[in-house]
Amino acid sequence: MRAEEFIEKYEQTRESCEGILLPDGSVEESLPSHISKLAELSRQPPEKLNGKMEKESTPICWLAEYTGCIPMWHTRLILPSGMTRHQKETVKKLKEAGFLSPKCLMEQVREEDVNSVSRAREELSGRKIVLKNKRAAYLRLIQYLDTYRLLPFLEKAEKQSRFFPGRQEWFPREGEDAAEFFARQDEENSPCFVVEIDNMLAGRACVSRCSGQRGNCDIHRADISVAVLREYWQLGIGTELLNECKRWCIQSGVEQLEASVASSNLRAKRVLRRVGFLRVGKLPRAWKNPDGTYVDGERWALFLKQEEKEESRI
Repeated sequence: MRAEEFIEKYEQTRESCEGILLPDGSVEESLPSHISKLAELSRQPPEKLNGKMEKESTPICWLAEYTGCIPMWHTRLILPSGMTRHQKETVKKLKEAGFLSPKCLMEQVREEDVNSVSRAREELSGRKIVLKNKRAAYLRLIQYLDTYRLLPFLEKAEKQSRFFPGRQEWFPREGEDAAEFFARQDEENSPCFVVEIDNMLAGRACVSRCSGQRGNCDIHRADISVAVLREYWQLGIGTELLNECKRWCIQSGVEQLEASVASSNLRAKRVLRRVGFLRVGKLPRAWKNPDGTYVDGERWALFLKQEEKEESRI
């Protein structure tokens, strides 16, 4: 719930109130306990997490760092190394409302736990890839906690590029929190893959299978959208994401993967061609800019059956 809702709900018991402050600034009740709630938010099996904790680690501090969440009491906060702007704003609101003591202890997670969590993330974060600059990155399906970082990622990616079309289901809706957005993700028909570098989202790719509402005549097709932050361009991340989506489509029985691209987006077209996509059509005035001008587009397709690919070459 939003900070304002939390404050209103527990106005009468503020000094005994406890909770978990999430990376997007929202607050959840710490039920049945702080540790149990943090473990639930991690979306990892308990046996996996237990196997990654060092013997000297304090479980609640380790989990705070792993999830990026802040366990909260009236007189104490446990702060992960990457406290977000939204969390800082909520802490300020809670202090002003009297939910946090003026002398509240702001306990920072120990460096040993930060390093332990970093190692655990590497092992739990999916398939390791080596980029063109020799740095390591991790490619995996989006996880629950990624959604708290996805909206800032998308906002940054949109500002960095003139070419950022995409289907509405790939973006959080207005007023929608991360939990609600994640609940809409459908791994069976609309998976979202991310690439993480040093605990930061560097790229994401979403596949959306056609709905099959027309008597299943289009269910063999799927759309794709890829975004990579400018500082990670030309490192091979887009190619890796496209190949991962290609693998998912083959395993899921998708025969045709499609993408809409601005005609002037030469970089994106080079990457699509490298993976095997072919240009199959033009989309005049495909997108309209805020200033009233239009952007022409193109439709590209990857035919996952070799015989279809040869017949459709243009």
